[in-house]
Parts: sequence; C-alpha cells; structure tokens
Amino acid sequence: MGEATSGHITPPAIKYLHMIASLCNDAKLDEKDASLPLEQRTIHGNATDAAVLRFAESLSLPTIGIDNRKLTASYDKLFNIPFNSRNKWMLTVIREKEKPDVDSWVLVKGAPDVLLPMCANVLQADGTESPIDSTNKQRLEDLQENWSRQGQRVIALCKKPLPAAKADLFSLPPNEVEEMMYENLTDLTLVGFLGICDPPRPNAKDTVTILRRAGIRVFMVTGDFALTGVSIAKQVRTFCSSICSRSFRRSCCYEC
Repeated sequence: MGEATSGHITPPAIKYLHMIASLCNDAKLDEKDASLPLEQRTIHGNATDAAVLRFAESLSLPTIGIDNRKLTASYDKLFNIPFNSRNKWMLTVIREKEKPDVDSWVLVKGAPDVLLPMCANVLQADGTESPIDSTNKQRLEDLQENWSRQGQRVIALCKKPLPAAKADLFSLPPNEVEEMMYENLTDLTLVGFLGICDPPRPNAKDTVTILRRAGIRVFMVTGDFALTGVSIAKQVRTFCSSICSRSFRRSCCYEC
C-alpha cells in the first residue's frame, strides 16, 4: 500500500477506499464498450453499486499505483451478503490469491447510521487508525447530515481483518457462514464516506404539480436516510410536509 513506480505516493486510505468500492460491489462494466470513455460505458447492476463502481474506476490510475483490473484479478471473493432493505449494507469477504495464508478482509458498505455503531475505529489518510470517540462520532454524523441535506445518498465504506485461521469456516454451509458474519459484524474500521447525487428526473416536479392541481395526494416512499428523502422531496415540490418518519433506518413517507 505504498509508493507507485512513478515515485508518487498514494495515501493508504485512498487505496483501501478504492478496494472496498471496487470489490464490495455487485455491479459489472460491460466489456463490449471497453473502448469508450468511462462516463459513456454501460454498467450492469443497481444504481448505487453502479455509481460506486464508476467512482472506483475513476480512481484507477496506474501512475499512482491504483489499477482496478489488477486489483480485481488479485483477489478471490470467498463470501458475499448482498444489500437488502432490512440490513442497509452489503458484505464481501476477500482473500489475496497469491497469499492464501495471509489474513482475509471483510469489506462492508452501506448506510452510515447503521454501520457507524458497528465501527470502533476510523482510518486516517496515512493508514493509521484512531478510535471513534464522541468527537469523531459527532463529526462523522454532522458530515452525513450535511451531505444528506444536499440530497446526497451517503455510503459508508468499512473493513475488518479476518484471521487466516478462520479461513476454514468457508467450508461450512452458507447459512452457517452468514450467521457467523452477522455475529462478528463489530469492531469495524470506517475507511470513508461516499456521497451519491441522484436528483429527481427533470419532469418530476411538473408531474407532481399537475397531480396536486387535480386534487391527487402524492406521497414519496424512500428507504434513504430521512434527511436525504426530505431534500429530494423539496426538489420535487417546494412545499413538503413529513407524514411519517418512523426511523432513520426504515423507509420514510412524505406528502409532496
């Protein structure tokens, strides 16, 4: 995780951020348009995974030691728990192909309000880790709220080493492995946040206006962080009253 061949030094945190974004991801680039610029290439997968993968690909700069193709070819994916609306996170276990006796990594990405309570440390730019004390926690929560108020979907990227001695657990039935992953989803290290802009479609606001003039009540149901949902609703219609906000971890409903 150090110096590239060109002499440029890439902060270790950036390499870990790239690793999680690239490998804890179910989206795939379409190889048929590999010759096109990244922004024009087709990505197969859900919108969030596609956006995170596009970010990972944009970081792929061999001159600073970050090469997406080399990275994906260097690791085996041992286990995977896909994102679902209940957990609000995705988990992937990876191991370096040429170093099977070295510790594996548990990579997790998902909603910050769900994952932050599972994190014990935060990664610094130089690769060192600092405990998440009350000051760090407040700073991270403020950052999430700030980005969410701007209408961004905020994704937390986390990691945790898995001792090589536990590699045998993957010979167990998948449901037992999944249960063990749930039980050990603690003491994560927060590597960073990503903010994804997914604005309403251009005609959404006019559509809502027409429906309201016709006497139709319009509701928006979202699984996003509540502040993100409020921001998007306000972009669709200047007035938006909260009808139901049971929990930041659950779907919220707004009348627009």
